[in-house]
Amino acid sequence: MIADFNLKNWPIVYLKLNNNDINENSFEEYKKYYLGLLIRCKNNNEKMVLICNLNTNRIMPPEYIMKQSQFNKEIYKFNKDYVKTVCILCHDKNFKNILNLYFAVNKPAAPFKLCRSFDKINKYLTQNFEIDFDSNILDEQTDQTEQSHSNNNISEI
Repeated sequence: MIADFNLKNWPIVYLKLNNNDINENSFEEYKKYYLGLLIRCKNNNEKMVLICNLNTNRIMPPEYIMKQSQFNKEIYKFNKDYVKTVCILCHDKNFKNILNLYFAVNKPAAPFKLCRSFDKINKYLTQNFEIDFDSNILDEQTDQTEQSHSNNNISEI
């Protein structure tokens, strides 16, 4: 899978990009798992907060950026209905510029914020959504909890 999902603080979902093994199968797995999360939101009549950690060793290959763009277009309405906001953790200035360009071309379905630290995510969530959550614990939990969909089966959702 191209991302490790942590659902321990549901409806806050922490996903950490893991694109070292990106291929057609892992991308399809990721899409299926994400759709399962949207179904869970629909069934529970709630919206999730996505915290995406994009601080990885390498940038996603361009063909998968295009595939992600197409996937986002296909599920735009569902993201609009079931995603409250997206916080993107990214330290790299150049990658942040690429993300800003991406979102200028691909209208996001939910409000988003590019952040350089978990503290900035905390501030954004508190000020804009009145969500009092310490996202710093997410990085600690990554080492302690299941990191992939294999331990968070979609059938449980």
